[in-house]
Amino acid sequence: MSKRKRVMLSFKDKLNIIDSLKKGETGHAPVCVQEREELYGALKQETVTLRCQVDANPSIVTFQWTFNNSGDQTDVPASKFTNEVTSSRLNYTPVSDLDYGTLLCYGVNEVGRQKTPCIFQVVIAGRPSQLQNCTIYNQTFESLQVNCVEGFDGGLPQSYLMEVYELPSLRPRANLTTYRTPPSFLVEGLDAGINYKIVLYAVNAKGRSEPTVIESVTFKGVAKLQGK
Repeated sequence: MSKRKRVMLSFKDKLNIIDSLKKGETGHAPVCVQEREELYGALKQETVTLRCQVDANPSIVTFQWTFNNSGDQTDVPASKFTNEVTSSRLNYTPVSDLDYGTLLCYGVNEVGRQKTPCIFQVVIAGRPSQLQNCTIYNQTFESLQVNCVEGFDGGLPQSYLMEVYELPSLRPRANLTTYRTPPSFLVEGLDAGINYKIVLYAVNAKGRSEPTVIESVTFKGVAKLQGK
């Protein structure tokens, strides 16, 4: 950055402080916008983009990134990330097992350094996490809808699978796949008066998640009579 540009930024920063004082605002050091640490799955030699966003007054912020693996903390060179006023973007590429760990991002402005960093966990890509909060909606005498909340995708694109089995025989009655997020399934044409078991998975290139099971669903209505 040229000396002239540094002077211009400093002058703009001072104008921001003066403007804040006129409005009765007090300055504060950067704080992380994200409410919790973010988890990223990556294969070796795969680049993931980490975006660190802060709230700060004055709003012109410099950033520092550090990497921590098994207690060893190192600074990330400034040439590896780019800054945009109140955000910083790091393109991170793990090469070996030692490159998986925790990345911390700190913002600094004229008031001070960010006390609690933005936290990013980079882990080896694997199977997706189990689907959560799978709930039945809009159940009729022959159909129902199931909505779930997806978990961590394992660092790979994921789809969602629902299997329906008749009880007690465990005869397959439906097999549905969706790429919609959050996952939602609609199954129709099932028989009233029969119990069903519903099994749901998240799926990626590494395999299926642990199953989420809804036991013994019964469709109300008049059961079909079997002919002699």
